[in-house]
Amino acid sequence: MEAVPADIRVVRLVLGDDFAQVRANSSQAFPPGPIPDSHPLAVTEPVILEYKYPGHSFRLPPGRYLWIDTYAQHVCLIRCSPHLSYLDREAAFALVKELMALFEERGWTRRSGGLPPIEVVRAELNNPRTDSEYVTDVGRWATGDDRLGLRLSRTMTVVRTPTGAGPTLEQFLVTVSVENEKVYSTYDAIAKQRKAAGRPKT
Repeated sequence: MEAVPADIRVVRLVLGDDFAQVRANSSQAFPPGPIPDSHPLAVTEPVILEYKYPGHSFRLPPGRYLWIDTYAQHVCLIRCSPHLSYLDREAAFALVKELMALFEERGWTRRSGGLPPIEVVRAELNNPRTDSEYVTDVGRWATGDDRLGLRLSRTMTVVRTPTGAGPTLEQFLVTVSVENEKVYSTYDAIAKQRKAAGRPKT
């Protein structure tokens, strides 16, 4: 696991939280004042996500970004990348393995249907015919109505040098997402009702 800078901040939440709770429970600073009824928030500085599902909470390694979708001022979707810089191939697979173990240790139920085994993903990446921009889901879990996903993405970046194009660098991103269709449907409907009625946020 990456070393944690002493000043890194933490966001503590669970889907369905009122955003006022998120502000109160987190050390991460968010813009002051009320947020619109339908509003995404992005943390683009190093951050740690603590997901506080009762009995199944987990804490991710420090991440390079955190995306939170809110409707009617409630958290409805979370997406984050729990590493501080792009990863090489072996570091990405090591992080995937670490996260899989974390989620299962915390009691999330694996939902493996339709996902390629890790060995197949490795083979696809070794195949020269595979697209350089490669994205695949590598894990899915559930607890209650929450759905947790783990995704691996590869991009190929040409390193620029003073004399022009240099070597091509393989870079990986690991993404964790948490969603809950019931939570989303509930608060999206409230936001739409308020908009239709011209009511202010409460």
